[in-house]
Amino acid sequence: MDWQVMALVWAGVFAGIWVGAIPGLSGTMAVSLLISFTFSWELNNALALMCGVFVGAVYGGAITAILLNIPGAPAAIATGMEGYPLAQRGEAGKAIGLCTTVSLFAGMVGVAVLACAAPIIANFALKFSPRDFFLLALMGILLIGSIGGGDPIKGIMAGTIGILISMVGMDPSTGELRYTFGNLNLMAGISFVTAMIGLFGISEALTQFRGGGETPPKQNLSKIVPDRDYRHNVFGILMRTYHLMSHCNVIHDRRNADILIEPDGLSIYGNTQLDKGREIFDIGYEAARKVIEQVKDIVYPRSGEA
Repeated sequence: MDWQVMALVWAGVFAGIWVGAIPGLSGTMAVSLLISFTFSWELNNALALMCGVFVGAVYGGAITAILLNIPGAPAAIATGMEGYPLAQRGEAGKAIGLCTTVSLFAGMVGVAVLACAAPIIANFALKFSPRDFFLLALMGILLIGSIGGGDPIKGIMAGTIGILISMVGMDPSTGELRYTFGNLNLMAGISFVTAMIGLFGISEALTQFRGGGETPPKQNLSKIVPDRDYRHNVFGILMRTYHLMSHCNVIHDRRNADILIEPDGLSIYGNTQLDKGREIFDIGYEAARKVIEQVKDIVYPRSGEA
C-alpha cells in the first residue's frame, strides 16, 4: 500500500467536502482547477488527489442541502428534498449521518461496479450515434412528464423551460449563436450548476424572508452516526425508493381505474415482513369491503348483489 497515495486521497476528500459545501462550487470545477496544479505530478498521485476532491465535493454538497435547503452540488438536490424536512424538526444530525452512511456504501459499490464494467460501458458508449443521443433526450423529457407528480403538465412545462435555457449560447455543431442577444457573456451558455443551485437558493431565500424571522429549530448534532432503532436506515431508504418508483409507474393506471382501493396503514410494513402477511391481508380485505359496500348500489342498482 502506498501511504502517500492514501494521504492524498484523504486530503482530497476533506478539501472536497469544503468545496462541495459552498453553493456554486462543484466537484467538476475543483477537478478542473487541480489539472493545472497537478500537471507535473506523478500520474497516481495526481489521480488520487483529484478523485478524492471529486468524491468529497459530491458528499459535501449534501450538508448545505440538509441544513439550508440549498444544495452545494447538483447531486445533492434529492438530498435536500428528504434531509431538509428532518432539519426543520431538529434532526439534522440524523440526516447528515444517514447521508454519510449511504455515501460511503454507494461509493464503495460504485467503485467496484466501475472497475468491473468500465471497459464494457466504454465500448458500448462509443457506438452511440446522434440519433441515439436524441432518443435519450426525448426519453428524459417523457420521464419528466411521468414522474412530475399528479400533474404531468407541470412536469412537461418544467422540462420545456429547461430545454429553452439549454439552448442559450453557441450551437456545438454549427457554431451559430442562439438567444445571446448580442451579449458575449451568454456565448458559453447558462451553466447547469448555476441554474439549478440558483433556482433552489433563490426560492429558499424568498421562503426565509417570507417567514418573518422565525426562530430555527435547535439542531441535535451530538450523534451523527444513526442508531439501530432509527427507522429510516439504509435498507429503509432503499425500500422507500422502491415504493416511490412503483407509485410513479402506476400514476396513469390510477387515473384509468373505475374503482381505486387504497388501504390505510400499510406504510408501516415492509416488503420483507412475511410474518405480517395475515395482518396486511386483513387491512386490504377490510378496505376493499368498505369500498364495495359504497359502490355496490351504483354497480348493481336493481339486484343489489355484491
